[in-house]
Amino acid sequence: MSLVLALIGTALLTLAIFAPRKPVLVVPPPLIVQEFAPLTSPAVAREAITVRELTWPRLADPRATNCDVPARLAIVAALADLRAPWADAILDRAYAEETDPEVRAALAAILDDPGNT
Repeated sequence: MSLVLALIGTALLTLAIFAPRKPVLVVPPPLIVQEFAPLTSPAVAREAITVRELTWPRLADPRATNCDVPARLAIVAALADLRAPWADAILDRAYAEETDPEVRAALAAILDDPGNT
């Protein structure tokens, strides 16, 4: 009798350990989607219009991207010292594109100077 119980126990343990298991289905929580209204504030629209990349420093040096004001002033001074026709063309383009008042004032002073030509 104990032999029969031992065999039944072994068979049950074998089934419990090695039997294929039923796959567990995991359902992810539902995705919550929130809709936002587009930004239509006039201040945001004005900011989007006025922010633009200045391309004139790259005409003087292709590596001159995203220059700050002191760097742009240095480029303007260097171009003014050259007094070459191609440098004057870059200065004219700089005056047309520039948005910083300090750099525009320096460009205006150089372009209005009759000794620059």
